[in-house]
Amino acid sequence: MSLSNISREQISGAYRSLYRASLQAVQYAQPARTIIVAKLRYEFRTRPVEDFQPPRIEKTIQFLQNAKQQKGIEHRILKRLLHTWFFEQTYKEYVPIWSTTQKARRRNYGSTTRLAKMALDHFHSTLTLFDGINKTLIR
Repeated sequence: MSLSNISREQISGAYRSLYRASLQAVQYAQPARTIIVAKLRYEFRTRPVEDFQPPRIEKTIQFLQNAKQQKGIEHRILKRLLHTWFFEQTYKEYVPIWSTTQKARRRNYGSTTRLAKMALDHFHSTLTLFDGINKTLIR
């Protein structure tokens, strides 16, 4: 099957399979469930269709099933990914409360967001490498 011939039904089937496997991997717990759903929706809306190759989808589903079945390396990776995605999501609205004046608050906020951006850039590049090596769609 050619990459250009991926139908809409196959993409929606892949979404449903990844959605189901993801929810089972996190055992339907909050806030992990909300984070997974938001991440899946974002990726399926913004990524090109060519990224959703059936072998990569199958490997990702297998990864999530392994995370569900035993508390091995897959479970720990998924848990840490969810923690990072949660803090990435909440950090966007973050305003430091330890600053007393508005001016000092803005100054501290700028320095902490630069540091967080550097850390998140490194996280995303590492995750891209992980996807490339393992042929998954975790990103």
